Amino acid sequence: VRILNEKEVDELIVLDITASQEKTPLDWELISHISRECRMPLCYGGGIESFEEIEKLISFGVEKVAIGRTSFLNPSVIKKAVKSFGSQSIVGVLDVKKIGFRKNYEAFVLRGSNSTKLNHVEYAKYLINLGVGEILLQNIDLDGKMKGFDIQLINDVYTNINIPLTVLG
Repeated sequence: VRILNEKEVDELIVLDITASQEKTPLDWELISHISRECRMPLCYGGGIESFEEIEKLISFGVEKVAIGRTSFLNPSVIKKAVKSFGSQSIVGVLDVKKIGFRKNYEAFVLRGSNSTKLNHVEYAKYLINLGVGEILLQNIDLDGKMKGFDIQLINDVYTNINIPLTVLG
């Protein structure tokens, strides 16, 4: 984090991608330490299940909270967080992969293990209807493969939303 501060990075996103699936508790000590050192906007995501956890993250100095599975399984948590902290503080995670004979995009949660049964654009609009102020988009199939971004996926989502889009993977 100190190196990123020196490099004047615009934003730091920290994602615990195994937290929800492995049901590990949030590492409050680590989050607190990162937040205290960070001199740029900080976004944290992974394993967040309750409004109280979102509230605690924000009290630690986390500016944005990225929510994946909970957006789908317990949308009232997201609505309450948006009402309390503003849409700019809540980031909806949109993880997709191609499925079926036609290789259509479908939105998934829990590191790609549970399908939402919605396509990428439908799920982006679902997140917007919950009130999120930003979408964090990833093609699960390409993550870690060093093949570059999925431009078709990015364009499909970008042209159908009116909020900021951050792409990873």
